[in-house]
Amino acid sequence: MKSLTLLSALLSSAAAAPHLRARDTNSRIVYQFAEGTWVENLAVRQNGNLLLDLVDRPEVYQIDPNANGSSPSLVYRFSDVTSVFGISEVSTDVFNVITGNFSLSTFASTEGSYSVYQIDLSGTNTGVRRVAAIPEAEFLNGMTTLNSNSVLVSDSQAGVVYRVDVETGNYEVVLDDSTMKPPSNASIPIGVNGIRVLNGYLYYQNLFAKLFCRVAIDSTTGKATGPYETLATNSYADDFAITNEAVAYAANGFENEILKVTTAGTVEVVAGSLTSTLVEGATSAQFGRTTKDSSVLYVTTGGGIAAPINGTYTEGGKVVALSGLV
Repeated sequence: MKSLTLLSALLSSAAAAPHLRARDTNSRIVYQFAEGTWVENLAVRQNGNLLLDLVDRPEVYQIDPNANGSSPSLVYRFSDVTSVFGISEVSTDVFNVITGNFSLSTFASTEGSYSVYQIDLSGTNTGVRRVAAIPEAEFLNGMTTLNSNSVLVSDSQAGVVYRVDVETGNYEVVLDDSTMKPPSNASIPIGVNGIRVLNGYLYYQNLFAKLFCRVAIDSTTGKATGPYETLATNSYADDFAITNEAVAYAANGFENEILKVTTAGTVEVVAGSLTSTLVEGATSAQFGRTTKDSSVLYVTTGGGIAAPINGTYTEGGKVVALSGLV
C-alpha cells in the first residue's frame, strides 16, 4: 500500500484510539521470509509444526517452530490464483484453505475468484482437492471449523459468513449482521475478518469497525441461535487466537501490536507498538499444541506492507514466537 493518502487515513484511524500499554514479552523469530513476503495465516498441526499461507504468492509452507535453524518447506503451490487466506483443521492433519485473487499493489479483491480447497497431510503423500468454488464471494478471508463436515468462512467485503460442507461442496450464507459489515467510511471495504468457534459461539473481529463480537450458533448449520453481541470496541485487529476462557489475542497489523481482548470489553496491548518491528504488520496468531509450547503464541506478519513503519520501513513477513502472555 504505497498510497500516502490511504496510509495516512489508516494511521490516523489507529492513532485516534489508544490502548493500555504493552507488557514485557519474551520473543524469538521462528523464521523470516524475504522482503515482499506477506504471511497471512497459520494453523498448528498435531505434531506441533506450523502451516503458513501467503498472500503475495499462492503457497502453503510447513515449519517446525521448535527446531533450531528450521526453514520452511513448501507444502503446495496453487496454480490458478494469487493468494491463500484462512486455514483450519477439520480432522487430524486434514486442513481447508481459502484461495483467491488479491492485489497487494492496489489492495483490491477480485470478486468471483474464491474457492475452498482441502489439503490432506494425514497420509504419506499430500492430497489436495477443491472443495467448492464460491463465485458469489467478494473477498473470502477468515476460516474456522464448525464440525467434522463443515467450515465457516468470512466474506470481509460482503460482511457475511458462509458455511461450506467440505464433503459435498455445498455452501450457503448462514450469518449476516450489521456488526459484520465494513464501515461506510472504511478506506478498504473490510468488515468481518478473523473468526473462531468456541463453546457454541462464533467469535469474530470486524477490522475497520474495531469490533470484537460473538453470536451463539447451531453446531450443525452454523446459523444464529441467539443475538449478535458486541463484546469490545476499540479492537482494531485482523485475525486472532482464542483461549478456552474466550480471551482473544488479536493481530493489529496497522499498529504492529498484539491485543488482548476480553469479553468484558477490555483491550490491552501485550506486544509490539506503532514503531516496533517485533510483529510489524501482524496478521494472525495461534497457540502451540505440544507440551513444550502450549503457552507460546505464534504470530504471522506481513512485514508492514499495508502500513510501513514511519511510512517507509517494511521487512519480510515472518513468524514470531511470543511467550509470557498467558
